[in-house]
Amino acid sequence: MAVLFPEEARDEFFALNAAEKITLDEISSRLVLPKDKIAFVMTTAWAKLLDLLKSID
Repeated sequence: MAVLFPEEARDEFFALNAAEKITLDEISSRLVLPKDKIAFVMTTAWAKLLDLLKSID
């Protein structure tokens, strides 16, 4: 998911979603990815997991 939904794109969509300017359905449609995967990437758990993965040498 880190490749299909890069962190920079996630951050932009996260802000828009938090401001209720875009829905998970719309993000899913734009990225052509399943809504359940988008929903997970939009959680704080994903951000923590991604940070953990990036810290591995």
